[in-house]
Amino acid sequence: MDEKLDFPIVPGRQISALSIMEFNRLMCIGMPLDRSFKLFEKYAKLGSNTVSYSLNDYHFFYHKPLYQTLLKIMKTQRTLIVDETSFNCLQDQGRGRLAKDASEDRDISPKNYILCKISAPAEKNPIALYHCQRSRNAKSLNDFISADFKAEVLVTDAYSGYDTLVRQLNES
Repeated sequence: MDEKLDFPIVPGRQISALSIMEFNRLMCIGMPLDRSFKLFEKYAKLGSNTVSYSLNDYHFFYHKPLYQTLLKIMKTQRTLIVDETSFNCLQDQGRGRLAKDASEDRDISPKNYILCKISAPAEKNPIALYHCQRSRNAKSLNDFISADFKAEVLVTDAYSGYDTLVRQLNES
């Protein structure tokens, strides 16, 4: 197949890889995914879930294996740089349209965080991976930085949760 040609996410599907990348671009510039889906499906005369199924397949077939491969490489690297920053996710914080429809007994988080794990620039394969977290505590950090990481050096912002994490990893 010519590399300049567009191709379907899955053979037989109507949504192409370039279309999925365009949806991701629109999301990055602030257009809600559901709005872009509805517009596209309306003008392309597609079913109401065609784009969302294709987006899910794209992440399952392409992003997930890539992520897992990068994570496996990162776990073998000597130095790991980690930092987290807060961000608002209205649904997780019990606000917004989707949250109102959810059940009342849901776990609500007052803040959300994005954890960034980065290789040191000197690593042979520099990698940056991002994770959404509901908390900044050591348990949440341990969900993404586990004992199978072989890093000898952990660079952080001195948040106390990392001290707890290192103690837990040294004990295991």
